[in-house]
Amino acid sequence: MLPQFQKALAQAAGRDKHWVSIKNDKKIIVLDLLGKLTSYVTDKSKGDRTIILSSGFDANKERSKTGSEPFIEKLEVKLGAAGEATTIARNVKGTRAYAHQYTTEPPGPKTEWVAVGSSVNRYTFRGLTSEKRYWFRIVAIGSRNRKAYSPIVSKVIQ
Repeated sequence: MLPQFQKALAQAAGRDKHWVSIKNDKKIIVLDLLGKLTSYVTDKSKGDRTIILSSGFDANKERSKTGSEPFIEKLEVKLGAAGEATTIARNVKGTRAYAHQYTTEPPGPKTEWVAVGSSVNRYTFRGLTSEKRYWFRIVAIGSRNRKAYSPIVSKVIQ
């Protein structure tokens, strides 16, 4: 995935909106994979500093539990023209990326979410089916792959 992200990053250097969007989508995936790798190394090392360092990761002191986790208190979903819905969350301190998501089924543990990566807290979904119910959420991704999920909001699309 890293070569794909690096290619998208190079293409987005010209600020072309299409390539910037592709780069943002790849960034979400890379951050998610890095978080999974971090969790794997942490789990397997069982706190052994030598094992952590041999993995290529830096060994940090234990994380502070105060104020470092991203948090989304409220999600706003605004309906626009036919087939459009905009998800908005207030900027979350320490957030590096957002994943704007929707699903067409009531959310549960096996729900498949459609996600769009972004570096901003607002995204407009287009081409949604009118008169159909959708469920929306935003995932804020911070440093060390810390994630915050917004409340889920349901809307019937115009």
